[in-house]
Amino acid sequence: MWFQFLACCGKYERCRRILLWPSLPEFGSFLRFPQLWYLCAVALLFIGLSSRAVCAGEADFKWEVGPRTEAIEWDAYQETRYVSQAGGSDSQGDGSRTHPWQSLQFALQQIEFATGRHRVALLIAEGTYSDSTVELREHVDLYGGFTTADWSRNINEHTTVLSGEGQRRVVLGADHARIDGFIVTGGSSTEIGAGILCHHSAPIISNNRIVSNGTVRPDGTRDDRTVHQIGNGGGGICCIAASPTIRHNLIARNTTEFGNGAGILCLRHAAPTVEKNFFHKNVTGIKDPGTRSSNGGAVACSHHASPLVGTNVFLENHAGGRGDGGAIYGEYFCSPRVVDNLFIRNNADDDGAALYVMTGSRPKLINNLFTGNGHVAGGATIRLSKNGAARLERNVIVGNPAGGVVCGSSMLESMNNLICRNASAGMGGVQAVIIAYNDTICDQDGVGVDVESGSIRIVNCILTGNRKAPFRLPERDVSLSHCVIEGNGFFAGQPFGASDGDQVTRNDRVESSLDVDPLFKDDSFSGKVRFWKYDVQSSCTRFQLLSKGAPARQWVGRPLQLNDTWSVVSRIDEGIIDVLGDLRYDVPAGQTLDLSSPRTYHLAADSPCVDSGKTLGAPSGDLDGDSRMKEVDIGADEW
Repeated sequence: MWFQFLACCGKYERCRRILLWPSLPEFGSFLRFPQLWYLCAVALLFIGLSSRAVCAGEADFKWEVGPRTEAIEWDAYQETRYVSQAGGSDSQGDGSRTHPWQSLQFALQQIEFATGRHRVALLIAEGTYSDSTVELREHVDLYGGFTTADWSRNINEHTTVLSGEGQRRVVLGADHARIDGFIVTGGSSTEIGAGILCHHSAPIISNNRIVSNGTVRPDGTRDDRTVHQIGNGGGGICCIAASPTIRHNLIARNTTEFGNGAGILCLRHAAPTVEKNFFHKNVTGIKDPGTRSSNGGAVACSHHASPLVGTNVFLENHAGGRGDGGAIYGEYFCSPRVVDNLFIRNNADDDGAALYVMTGSRPKLINNLFTGNGHVAGGATIRLSKNGAARLERNVIVGNPAGGVVCGSSMLESMNNLICRNASAGMGGVQAVIIAYNDTICDQDGVGVDVESGSIRIVNCILTGNRKAPFRLPERDVSLSHCVIEGNGFFAGQPFGASDGDQVTRNDRVESSLDVDPLFKDDSFSGKVRFWKYDVQSSCTRFQLLSKGAPARQWVGRPLQLNDTWSVVSRIDEGIIDVLGDLRYDVPAGQTLDLSSPRTYHLAADSPCVDSGKTLGAPSGDLDGDSRMKEVDIGADEW
């Protein structure tokens, strides 16, 4: 993650301490066996080289998402056919390089023989193809982005457009098929799935721009705000009992008028792999008057769906119509696995600016970064509701106007998360069951942990700098152990706290060994920038760097604050800094702006949190994925 560069030096120092400074009883053994010193030297060399490799790698932006021109593996095909809208002919062509067909669906129908042992590559030249819905065929792979001059390929220079002309679905999926390098646009459907529909199929959908497709509000829906209704979802892609691979696509500006999942909708045991995509400005419920039937601005899952959602960027997606889940929504026993994603500036009309799950759903959120996610009505960045349950591990939740994590009538298992500088509470809930191990919950604008009712266990956590209070907790079913709680505010002189370091009761101040400064490293940075321009191609706002307080390698991939706006640095090059998102309306043009990034909340070498945690039940690794030592530290970072 964005903090690993800064962590590696600390890990090196700790290993050096353990290897080179044996306890007195061990010292004689080192003198008697000099080879132990040699082994230590070799180990130190390995650690140093490993740390250097990790540090160097962190200069690159981890989330290289969206379409690219990939090389075609020609050895996988036994036959190649050609299509050109401008230079081909359905009546005169034979699908050869010199005499291509003209229309895509006609070409698919002409392929006589395609099996697992006789795969066909269909190369489609630049142009717009809009004659009918493209129905993929098994064992036939479609590649766009070619020029007929020499049939070389560049999907950006030679755009191949599949258009629904606002009248029809664009693509129908098939097993063992691929669609790669197209612009899929103008899809419209009075059912689910306007851009691409995968029904009991598993195609590969890669390197496409799936943009400006939308589903229509179904007849019979009512303007009734008291009950959820079934709409038409899947503006960009819909998966029904399907398991496609969806990777390296731009999925942007897709909509639903009344329904879930403007980018992707997953239904009925669907299990797609969704990785390295860029979800941008997808919106649900553009004609939903507030019925709360249009959820999941980018991705929605329902009825036992279990997508793998990995290494994607979710930027500025929105759940409208009083919907929930600005980026991801889950209901009815779905179990998405959400790993290594960026969630930036997403919002929802109601709850869960980035993610919302309910009704028996069981998501796992691992190693994600959430920043700048807001809301219209309230309801946290991550919201669990109605018997939902989630496991949060190694996530960074920082600078979100919507707040942190809220758990209502649900269960939350949280470990090794960094939750800091969010509006309102860092973690909270009503009738909630919360188990938190080794979380660092700091500098919230509200309460650190705010649970009105339920059962809560907090172990090895740091709560410091929270403006209103470290926590508000129910009167019973609360356990607090091996935590550091210091420097928090209090509610009108009525603090809640720990009486003896283990059990929490009302109106007890936190005293003794728990009330110590955790001593974090001071690795924040700040600088001055001036707005330059918004780059549509990269969806980044570019700024001129006027000054900076840290080396460039420490900026890339980190969350930062520009005045009151949060985002992530994606690139720095010769005095220009790219920040993800459209910030033209959030920052004044031509003015000098303050730029800052918070500390990473890694422990300093002399932190009292080092070796002070409870080993039993503690996670085996820390926030960076590094193994914890024999003596566990308090907080998300293991020094």
